[in-house]
Amino acid sequence: MAVGVGQAPERAAERVLGRVRERVRHRVHGLDGGPGGGPGGGSGGGPGGGSGGVADEVRLAFDRLDEAALILAVVDADELADGELDDLVVGLQVRHSRLEGVSAGLVARWDSRGVWAGDGSRAAGARLARDAHLSPREGRARLRRARRLGEMPRVASALAAGVIGPDHVDVLAGLDGPRTHEAFVRDEAVLVGQAEGLSLRDFLRAVAYWRQQADPDGADADADRSAADVYLSVVRTFQGSFDVRGRLDAVWGTAVQGELQRLEDELYADDVAEARARLGRDEVGVGELGRTPAQRRAAALVRMAERSRSAPAGGRRPEPLVTVVVGLDDAVGHLCELDDGTVLTRAQFLPLLERADIESIVFDSAQRALSVSVRERFFTGALRRVIQVRDRHCQHPSGCDVPAGRCQVDHIVPWEAGGPTTQANGRLLCGPHNRARTARPPPCGRQG
Repeated sequence: MAVGVGQAPERAAERVLGRVRERVRHRVHGLDGGPGGGPGGGSGGGPGGGSGGVADEVRLAFDRLDEAALILAVVDADELADGELDDLVVGLQVRHSRLEGVSAGLVARWDSRGVWAGDGSRAAGARLARDAHLSPREGRARLRRARRLGEMPRVASALAAGVIGPDHVDVLAGLDGPRTHEAFVRDEAVLVGQAEGLSLRDFLRAVAYWRQQADPDGADADADRSAADVYLSVVRTFQGSFDVRGRLDAVWGTAVQGELQRLEDELYADDVAEARARLGRDEVGVGELGRTPAQRRAAALVRMAERSRSAPAGGRRPEPLVTVVVGLDDAVGHLCELDDGTVLTRAQFLPLLERADIESIVFDSAQRALSVSVRERFFTGALRRVIQVRDRHCQHPSGCDVPAGRCQVDHIVPWEAGGPTTQANGRLLCGPHNRARTARPPPCGRQG
């Protein structure tokens, strides 16, 4: 959430400005810093010389932006406290989004009035890319976003306020089509609120459910196209290596990614053990490991192939787990997902009925489950599964989005402090955040 982020960066900026303004004046303006020496400092000294008019205000705004950029360019990050640096980094990103919103509104008018054709250009995107030093693809993307924002006033306002980013805009623009336009106009404010308040991962999940309700046939058609477009290419290059490329639909992709991640975690543990033995100490950094994450992922793919080859011919394969949730979200009615939170449409769910493990969980509020369907091999883990479905990902305040399947269920009030093992006292934490939480000093009387 960006609530309150606008004030803290301004306080940090005031502290920083005092340190660097004099440096900027000497470096950029070559001035002594006397009265009237800075941009617009004296009577008539600023852009436009007091002639008035919108054009003069625009030039003054550009000068102030340029000065702000110059000030920030000479800030020495090593002189800032951690809190100041954090405020400035986050504040810059918020202001970047706000400028994107302002710029998009102006680009839309520049486009609709045909100003871009004044120099003989034949396409607005090409003119924008050329004069703003963008790639043609980026020029077209900015123009397309500006045009769509003109049709989405609440989205445009949220972007200009810095509470959502360009990625949210592109997702929301994709929802407003011929079959969904009426529903989008009706729900635009709600969707913007979700974009503001949810992590991007949870926002995409919420958007998928909205799309299913607004246009169920369209959602099914998209799922069918995704299933038809799967492919895998493994090509030997002239150098003898292999180039691997492909595309999988949601169900197949979830199965492959989940197993790859499980094997990659195994290989990470192997790399940590090797580094500890090699360096002779327990604490090792990521840069000291023998392989990069991408190299471990490649090794995990090979390990999948090796284990597949050695698996018994008649062995039982693991089946996907599909969770049907009722009562957790009143706006949706029911949720249907794979165990990692991947949203399923009807077209994706129906083919799984004969081979998937299906579980249902009924909630009477966003926090309490009334019942969990019993499946033999998950009976003892029903409470754990309720918390996984409710929380969906790591609940650390940093916004960590490690999915439920890779998290641990942690006691909010620790067990040793009398905390009960209940829904209300359980939450998901990923391994690193759970270990960081439990790395606390021992209770009184146990020191030493």
